[in-house]
Amino acid sequence: MVRGQWGCGSTPLQHAENALIEFLAITKANREVSLAICNKIMQTYRYDHQRLLEAELEEAQAAIYNSETRQVLKGKMSGTYMAAYNSTAGFVSAVESEGKDEEPQTFETPEGDPVVVVARCTKVMLGDRILQMAKTISNDWEAGSLSVTWGLPSLEWINGVPGCGKTTRIVRDFDEDTEVVITTTVEAAKDLKEKLAHHYGNKAKQKVRTMASVLVNGFREGWTITRLTVDEALMNHFGAIVMAARLSGAEKVILVGDINQLPYIDRDNLFEMRYCRPTLLTTISCELSCTHRNPKDVAFAISEVYGTIYSSSAKIRSLRVESLTGARIPVGRDRTLYLVFTQDEKRLLTDQGYGSGEGSRVLTIHEAQGQTYEDVIVLQTKTRRLRIHDSVSHAVVAVTRHTNTCVYYTDDCDDAIGRFVARAAETTEKEILEHSLKMAIHHRDTAVIESVLDMLSKNIGART
Repeated sequence: MVRGQWGCGSTPLQHAENALIEFLAITKANREVSLAICNKIMQTYRYDHQRLLEAELEEAQAAIYNSETRQVLKGKMSGTYMAAYNSTAGFVSAVESEGKDEEPQTFETPEGDPVVVVARCTKVMLGDRILQMAKTISNDWEAGSLSVTWGLPSLEWINGVPGCGKTTRIVRDFDEDTEVVITTTVEAAKDLKEKLAHHYGNKAKQKVRTMASVLVNGFREGWTITRLTVDEALMNHFGAIVMAARLSGAEKVILVGDINQLPYIDRDNLFEMRYCRPTLLTTISCELSCTHRNPKDVAFAISEVYGTIYSSSAKIRSLRVESLTGARIPVGRDRTLYLVFTQDEKRLLTDQGYGSGEGSRVLTIHEAQGQTYEDVIVLQTKTRRLRIHDSVSHAVVAVTRHTNTCVYYTDDCDDAIGRFVARAAETTEKEILEHSLKMAIHHRDTAVIESVLDMLSKNIGART
């Protein structure tokens, strides 16, 4: 891990500039790490060190591939790759397929040198294009400063628990003439486009972009953008948000998210990040604590993390855990979200038919942030525990996607998700309702207070 060379910002503008510089430095460093990994694999392949090559390919989830013959020479390929590494040309882009998606990929390799390395790190490679776009803002960021003066936009930070209506609020307050909404994932962008189109017409779909698309392509010429809303904002490095704001010229930036859910992750752990969150620049201006999505046992289970969270749902119980070994898991259920931890698990389950039912899908937990389904099935298929299994942020996302039921299939019940489920299961319905009542009173939510009192008066809480 290295420390960035830029100094601490003493003003809000300096903090924003340092956040942008830190983000661009991480982007560049990630590219250099990927380059070193792929170059090392290629050299090992050239020198025919078979055992070392096998180890390096496995660690990097990589393969040696002939782009001309479309054959895998060593290792395994999975899915598609945005780029590949060539010993002559460095990173080369994938050639867009004109046929079916399952056709073997080709890459823009030099004539006579078709052999490339594809790896986990070349699946998504936007670093060069982001750095190129950054030059339209300033060429001086590597020196630790920005040469262009800029007025810092006003910031509003809306923080809310899972299912509290953050997306509903975005749709309600949307200004189709002067606003652009940025999402973190493609899945979130698709869902938000449909919701906005339902209220404002198909033209509104143009005003929803992913953060990656904005950082690579900027904004359409001729657009007047006065307000930029960033959904699930804390999944992004704050410097990326600053860059998007500068590219847009927006006067106001609205940050919408959940401080306890998945944060920005520097996958190579290259820097001691000091500017990845907006907490030193602004404070939460609006706090939403009532989940309208999740049943009451979920709110109780995650109250260790969220403190004063409560639920308006009339459903009390929804969480349970089942043994994975020997389980007869329904593969093709309709309108069901299947969640896994890793991309490998996602590919494996998809190949086995999971998510094939109408309105169903298989997503990683990271991809599922912001999603809502009636029923959710979470599967942990790994034989050994990974660090991600103990991630409270991932567990929060996993157990808060449903309105009706959430079943966790695992042979290790003592991970983060298992502990949330156990906390709810070991508590009586009466205790869950009393907790909900206490929190509703704290927030002076008359509707929920009356609802919970009615449930308690009917002795629903007598069951355990």
